Amino acid sequence: TVTGTLRLVRMPPGEALVASAEATADLLPAPARIQGGALAVDRTRGPVDAAFTPGRSATLRSQDGRVVVDLPAAASDRALSVRHTPNRELDARGAPDQVGMRRSLGQFALTATDSAGQDVHQFKAPLSIAVSYTPEQLQARGIREADLGLFWYDESAQRWQPLPTDVDAEKRVPRATVDHFITSAL
Repeated sequence: TVTGTLRLVRMPPGEALVASAEATADLLPAPARIQGGALAVDRTRGPVDAAFTPGRSATLRSQDGRVVVDLPAAASDRALSVRHTPNRELDARGAPDQVGMRRSLGQFALTATDSAGQDVHQFKAPLSIAVSYTPEQLQARGIREADLGLFWYDESAQRWQPLPTDVDAEKRVPRATVDHFITSAL
């Protein structure tokens, strides 16, 4: 058993801590190796708002720049305030279940309200959601790039639903198209 304390003084490369351990024993033909880690989260980052005006496209970017939502000009016939809110801790929803794994690179909520303060959930034209990732984040969570996907949380079914996701491995950006705002996870 090894116990220790780690204090971060700046964001690590790739926004993740990756640790490797190796153990040897007389009767083992090769060393036993394991790798894992944790995502580094800047807790000073909070919600970000953007304005949408009918007839003009708009872009909402999370404060860290990892989540980008493109709203086309025809997304709504009302002026909207759109918001990205990072979900810093896994809540009762847990993480999406993909290929038998329950790992996530972070949850976030997307919300929209009109000028009267009414929530808007459905849009008239599809929106694009893109979430960037780093190789270090995949390594820390033990996720293969081929298993990446965007998910949304279905409140009525109380479970995560996969979204058809295209992954641009060169740019490290999965992208999905939605017609409603949702709690999402990569």
